[in-house]
Amino acid sequence: MSKLSVTHATEDRIRAVAHALWLEEGQPEGRSEAHWLSAVEMVSAQTADAKTAPKAAVPAAPKKLAAAAAKKAAPRKRG
Repeated sequence: MSKLSVTHATEDRIRAVAHALWLEEGQPEGRSEAHWLSAVEMVSAQTADAKTAPKAAVPAAPKKLAAAAAKKAAPRKRG
């Protein structure tokens, strides 16, 4: 995914959160900047949490597969 599309996706997410905050407050006038800044903080926190969340553990390869891979990678003797 390119950086540009991530930026657009993030902006769309911020816009949606800001809109939800505006609706929750009863659609007040003159608070768009406050809603936007709150949404930026919320989306940034969610993004940071997602980046620091532990990734799913990858199971170790069985010994037979590991041995086969090592054998394949070893240089062959000629002669």
